[in-house]
Amino acid sequence: MTPVAIIPMYTPEEAIDELDHAVGQRGLKTVMLANFVVRTVPVAEATPPEIARAAHWYDMLALDSPYDYDPVWAKCRELKVAVTSHNTTFGLGMRRSTSNFMYNHCGHFAAGGEMFAKALFFGGVTARFPGLSFAFMEGGTAWGGVLFQGLVSRWEKRNASAIGNYDSANVDHDLMGRLFDEYAGELIASHIPDDHGADPPPRDFGLGPADRADPAMVDDFAACEIERAEDIVERFAKPFYFGCEADDPYAGAALRGEGMPFGIGVNALFSTDIGHWDVVDARHVVAEAYEQLEHGLMDETQYRDFMFANTVRLHGGMNRDFFKGTVVEDEAADVLNGESAA
Repeated sequence: MTPVAIIPMYTPEEAIDELDHAVGQRGLKTVMLANFVVRTVPVAEATPPEIARAAHWYDMLALDSPYDYDPVWAKCRELKVAVTSHNTTFGLGMRRSTSNFMYNHCGHFAAGGEMFAKALFFGGVTARFPGLSFAFMEGGTAWGGVLFQGLVSRWEKRNASAIGNYDSANVDHDLMGRLFDEYAGELIASHIPDDHGADPPPRDFGLGPADRADPAMVDDFAACEIERAEDIVERFAKPFYFGCEADDPYAGAALRGEGMPFGIGVNALFSTDIGHWDVVDARHVVAEAYEQLEHGLMDETQYRDFMFANTVRLHGGMNRDFFKGTVVEDEAADVLNGESAA
């Protein structure tokens, strides 16, 4: 077994210092980062603590952050460690039931992973740092598949070329006015001005010509550097790994790519979850995972990916010496060498 260094993420400088200490000096091979930071709204910082605690927002680190975390991702790549993350969302948003633990628990790790994964993707981190791997622990695989599907669907409808379909400047006001006259009922017609068919006066939103031409203002995918839908595989499906428990019923479908864009699945990653209430007996975890193969939910290749090969790809893909000196050194090398040959 190998220990995992917990990396604080309140500022990039703090994270880099701890990465240098844990990996560079202490020789640890794995790290776990918080995937968001709860920050106080600036205007509330001078208020009493009980007020300041309630006036907060969530910094997703890779998008809309007051800090530039690119040096952190660069440091991870330099030190050859995958970015693994884990955050609870208990007490955040609508997970605030005071009477029902399960209400708050269902999906809470997945929600934390999703907000970080979306920030990494839309913030362009996976485009700027090819070869860097990310893992979202203990949230299951279902949310990863749904997000993968959703990103492809949204890009096809709202990429830089397609977004013009929704430009209000293209509205035919004369036609809209005639349609109102013909079809609007009395209740609606009473609220329509007489000049409804005329082009509206130009509105100034304070954006100069240069701002209007900025791709970031009209294209939410600008930082992702995507030219075709298949590029989302490189920006999302390949670098992201999704940790799940032995009995995750979606893991097999995720690995097979059932219903996924281009028939490509997401990287399901076995996690024992030993020490938590949902593991009744630690001795049964691997046997429970094997039931997925026995019940036909995975074939032998998918089961090997789930239990072993995806872990090798996550860590060994960053550091080819990760498994050196372990009892699985040769088997891990076979996985990495096979993919290098391919």
